Amino acid sequence: MADPSMDGDKNAITLMKEIDHVSPYPDEGVEYSTLWARCIQASLPLVEVNLRDYPQPLLALHEVSLSGRLMGAEEEAISTVASSASRSSAREGRVCGAERRRHDQPVQRHGEARGRFEEA
Repeated sequence: MADPSMDGDKNAITLMKEIDHVSPYPDEGVEYSTLWARCIQASLPLVEVNLRDYPQPLLALHEVSLSGRLMGAEEEAISTVASSASRSSAREGRVCGAERRRHDQPVQRHGEARGRFEEA
């Protein structure tokens, strides 16, 4: 069940600023294609990380408890200009007099979690 205090872009952005208060948020704002926030709480009897062809787990955690806030955000892609007249300025990182953002920038993930991990 979703927490209503985290529902909507405004609340999610406020939470993002609270979780990552060190990174400056742009004054002009950001358009997101994906933006969500949830409170999570989970107790797992076993968490294993395995390599495909190796029989022994790379990591094995027993009795894992997780709780905290989890967010996912992906910035809206900005279309590039394909006309030949603007290709040279696009190569220089400018489109129509404004700086162009790259499409291949990594998705920003913000999260905070607290947990108790006990090895067996």
